[in-house]
Amino acid sequence: MEQDLDLLLAKYFAEEASQEEQLMARNWIDANPEEAAVLKEAWHTTQQPRFEPNIDLAWNKVENQLFSEKKNEQPTRQRSLTSRKLYRWVAAAVVLVTVGVVGWLVTQDSQNQWVTKFSETRQVMPMTLADGSKVWLNKNSQLRFPKQFDQKERKVFLEGEAFFEITKNPKVPFLIEAGNTTTKVLGTSFNIKATKASNEVKVSVATGKVAFYATKRPEQTVLLTKDQQGVYRKTQKQVIKKESYDANEITWQSGVMVFKKMKLSKVIQVLSTRYGKPVKLENEALNDCELTTTLDKLPFKEAIEVIALTMNISFQINENEAILKGTCTK
Repeated sequence: MEQDLDLLLAKYFAEEASQEEQLMARNWIDANPEEAAVLKEAWHTTQQPRFEPNIDLAWNKVENQLFSEKKNEQPTRQRSLTSRKLYRWVAAAVVLVTVGVVGWLVTQDSQNQWVTKFSETRQVMPMTLADGSKVWLNKNSQLRFPKQFDQKERKVFLEGEAFFEITKNPKVPFLIEAGNTTTKVLGTSFNIKATKASNEVKVSVATGKVAFYATKRPEQTVLLTKDQQGVYRKTQKQVIKKESYDANEITWQSGVMVFKKMKLSKVIQVLSTRYGKPVKLENEALNDCELTTTLDKLPFKEAIEVIALTMNISFQINENEAILKGTCTK
């Protein structure tokens, strides 16, 4: 229960608490104003932890600052209990900041400031890095990058999925580390998918050329050019090269869906993933019907209408789903 309170207060002071959590935090603060003031001051003291958290260092800093003038104000036993509780809370606060429970954070290493961005909603998060490179971060993904790149390399760290458009600079290569793999580029656009739930890391190249390899096995590098895909299989620890990939794998960023004689059973899977709403077929007779069309950044309703018109079938759109109906000529 105390650990839950520690995390709640840390999120509240970081302004990352939900409305319900804010109410709970304020109720506790109103009931414990003196202790809340001490903890809030401790939070500000731990706002710039090292990327590898040093809890003892943070605690010593807080203890020296907060108790140097108060050591004679309370009995030894009471002060000891308060100190241990504050130590535990500072530890929680440092870990909270370091692992990124808050929406974004700045951490200080020995040379540079690093920023971690998270996308936890259904909206794609676009951003521009210090060198002008553009990144689109897919939902449930995070990217860690420096505020300023150094003169030798431009390195970032990805968890999840992102699309990159890298500013060309042959003298300073761009490196993305994701899921035990490294993607090295000089200037190109490509998609990386490296979710923890998947056994694969995929790099799909839209333009230019990239080098892709397992981080600990650079001797097994594969070079990928436009429309090619590299796949790293985590179990086998092996990288393979594919001469093509399904463009619909990156429709989350482009908004474009391309169907070439694709069966409707597959089409509805692409649509459901793209729009986050289930698309269903009224009967099994529609499963093997083939669709050839391109949908370019269309809203959900319009996309369903185009498909129905193209295939001469009907449809029904409810609040949370769409249903394709009728029969078609295969």
